Amino acid sequence: MDISDSQNFLNDKWLVLELIKKSSINKNDIVLDIGAGEGIISLILSDLCKKVIAIELDNNLFIKLKKKFEKIINIEIINRDFLSSSLPDLDYKVFSNIPFNQTSSIINKLFFSQNPPQDSYLIIQKEAALRFMGEGEGTLVSLLLKPFFNLSILYNFKRTDFTPPPSVDIVLLRIQKLQCPLISQDELQLYKNFMSFIILQQSSSLKKRVRRLFMPAEFYSICKILNLNPKGTIKKIAFEQWLGLFKYFLSLKNQKTFNNKIKLIQNSFKKYLSIKDNQPKVRKTRFKR
Repeated sequence: MDISDSQNFLNDKWLVLELIKKSSINKNDIVLDIGAGEGIISLILSDLCKKVIAIELDNNLFIKLKKKFEKIINIEIINRDFLSSSLPDLDYKVFSNIPFNQTSSIINKLFFSQNPPQDSYLIIQKEAALRFMGEGEGTLVSLLLKPFFNLSILYNFKRTDFTPPPSVDIVLLRIQKLQCPLISQDELQLYKNFMSFIILQQSSSLKKRVRRLFMPAEFYSICKILNLNPKGTIKKIAFEQWLGLFKYFLSLKNQKTFNNKIKLIQNSFKKYLSIKDNQPKVRKTRFKR
């Protein structure tokens, strides 16, 4: 059986209730449940928030949800692929056991949209959570998230919390929108293109990756200011240093060559999204009733 078709079901509704109660979700919130499955998250949320938007692509599960929730007026059920659905115009939050085979695409849609959620709680593979937090091979996605969101693992599930037990570790990842972003809205698109361009370069060292953006003297000046190793790899660079690198790039905007550099990195973020959307699919889970 293809790993992308396999499912694991959480078997403790009281654990779900405890986790939601420990979240920031309250009676004034609109909350998305992406991949609502058999509805255990949506049902518990309906008692704790203003409105639940339960999104379920599977037609059979959708019919069951419609029947199950027909008398619960604050649950809206949508039979559609989340990736083709519109996000709410108002403030909203997310609490969801998202399909693991769509993790990257869902992250991209939620957090790189015009109206990202105020707070999100996602049950995902631990490996993916660490990647979004900047560990392992997650440098780029982490750099794109951290100026605008705080990421933390709130709960490590036991494999026996699921039936059948998964072969991977699963966690509850919180992604909370920062009240004061580290990058202004005016700089947002440039920041995305700048970081995407550097990370997508096929070179081992930072020096080689930025050689078309900075003159040698500028690069060594940056390294001195930010305490960077000129011969180091990008995996050794802290987020604060990355942020300093971008701020230094902005300081060069009066140079005659700056517009050429802007053209060079243009559409780099779109290229990143295209690459992420075409990556192999992995395991997914669903909550059991």
